[in-house]
Amino acid sequence: MRHHKVILSALLPFLLAGCATSALKLAPSRPDRPWKPDTNAAGEIQPGEPASESADGYVLPSNASLSPAPPAPVFKSDHRYTLAELIDIAEQSNPATRIAWDSARNAALSVGVAESTYLPRVTASVVAGYHVAHGHDSALGFSADGDNSASGTISAISAEWLLFDFRQAGSPRRSSTTSLHWRDIAFTAAHQQVIHSVSVAYLHMRRRKSRVDVADRSLKNAEAVEAAAQARYKHGVGTVIETAQTHQVTAQAHLAQVQADGGAENSRVALLSAMGISPLAVLKIATPNNQVLSPVALGSADKIVSDALARRPDMLAAYCGTKGQRREHSRC
Repeated sequence: MRHHKVILSALLPFLLAGCATSALKLAPSRPDRPWKPDTNAAGEIQPGEPASESADGYVLPSNASLSPAPPAPVFKSDHRYTLAELIDIAEQSNPATRIAWDSARNAALSVGVAESTYLPRVTASVVAGYHVAHGHDSALGFSADGDNSASGTISAISAEWLLFDFRQAGSPRRSSTTSLHWRDIAFTAAHQQVIHSVSVAYLHMRRRKSRVDVADRSLKNAEAVEAAAQARYKHGVGTVIETAQTHQVTAQAHLAQVQADGGAENSRVALLSAMGISPLAVLKIATPNNQVLSPVALGSADKIVSDALARRPDMLAAYCGTKGQRREHSRC
């Protein structure tokens, strides 16, 4: 028996080495070649070989089980969207508002769970039992056997209602209520951030569009001046230096137009990114009208700063952190 144990212990390292060698087939075989896994019909990775040196060999296979991106909103091709409409689309499409909304809902549910401790609780229970006894007695040569069985069921309904908690159950409720206030403030802050980002990107895009218009007019003027200089040169009135200078100005104007177009395209992508939609979406932007500031914004600087501080989400959240537990019945 000991002889078999020695043989098994001698063969065990070779078996483990064979398992490790087969597992190494799942890893790259060379440090200077990428790994291209092979998959079966079920999508499971199979032992693969290093990828070839072609361009396709350096691309990992796609995973069909990954869910596609959510569909982008449909834009009307014959409609020009104003800033208010863009903000409305951004609030519906931006993931930040959805995350903040889910967080606020979870906080509201936690408040409901904490408040459930003050509600009456009804408990129903049923206990069933079955007892079997077997006995054997003998005396003076006589014996007797006996079997006894018994069964029973007990049903009970109990009700509990918390009348006095002695500040025991109130702490979770106050904590969850304060957390709800924080989440509501964060939800509003997320919307404010989206509105601010979209507004800044929209105004930046309009400014870039104005630069494109100026660059187009400058290019047309430069081309007209160059054409006039060439005409003067053909009629023997102009000079070569004058024609070359006008050509240089036209080239600079063309470069400025290309840069303005690139800046306008970058600002368009920034606006779509701030809205939370795909940069490949195509939509037309309406030209803003000349608007004056509201009379509310024309007050004193001290009042404007005070009102801004009273509405800042971070200030409200800090106030809830210090006063929220003692103001559980009012908004922070």
